[in-house]
Amino acid sequence: MKEETRKSKWYIFYYLFENGLISAMVAGGSEFGIAYAMYYDHKSPLTLWAFPHTLSGDCALSHFIQVGLTWYAEELTIGWDALNGKTPILPFSKEYLPKNRIIRWYFEVENGIVADEDEPENNTFKKYMTRQLIRYPQKSWFFNLCEWLIRKAIRALIVGAIIWAVEWPITMGIMAGTGTRIGSHDYKFHGYYPEVMKLIYGFVLGLISTPTAILVVVLRDQWYRLYVQSEASSGGLLSPGGLEDKSSKLQLHENSSSSKQDSTVSKNANTEDSSVS
Repeated sequence: MKEETRKSKWYIFYYLFENGLISAMVAGGSEFGIAYAMYYDHKSPLTLWAFPHTLSGDCALSHFIQVGLTWYAEELTIGWDALNGKTPILPFSKEYLPKNRIIRWYFEVENGIVADEDEPENNTFKKYMTRQLIRYPQKSWFFNLCEWLIRKAIRALIVGAIIWAVEWPITMGIMAGTGTRIGSHDYKFHGYYPEVMKLIYGFVLGLISTPTAILVVVLRDQWYRLYVQSEASSGGLLSPGGLEDKSSKLQLHENSSSSKQDSTVSKNANTEDSSVS
């Protein structure tokens, strides 16, 4: 894909909106189906707060589960698109490399993935999954998988908590205003109301959480390119603890090899001059 197209504001909007809309429809349909299976033959009343059928608790629990699953999916699919040059190029990500430790930690700037231009066979999907999941080659695959899941879950929970603080109270207010009041503080619901509300809740959540996850992945990989360039130009080493990307190692190796060759040539020249004299 042409770089001019990837930089287009329309393409950025289209990419985020398309993926967000698809995720929202899948999430909304899934939430409706799960709610239908849970509530279609219920014996106790469907209430907003009281157990056993508490819709407030249902929305809160499904909220974080959905954000976590969305994050895992986008990390893998958008990362693959980024490797193949299909993701948009955000205009503000190429201007600087973040220095704040919290931002670098959250975005995992040092753990991005770029295409290996010297050895294209390293850009297959199998190799990509290995580079994505295996951060500690000396450990077992199960350890690396668990580490990857936990690392991504932490970032998903942070975003999920921010979205939850806005979407969940608004949803509870709407449900309280449209439900049938029982007692002093609770509300009950009838028919397909819970299923429809879960559908809407999941749809809106997917429309928000998916573009957020995409932006994190795209920014990380674009910042990682700057990180590799800065490390290669300075002759530094990539941060320890992570699986170094092969393309960056190749660049660093080429620089070190060229410097060694230059030093060898200069030494040979000095030796020849001394022998002649």
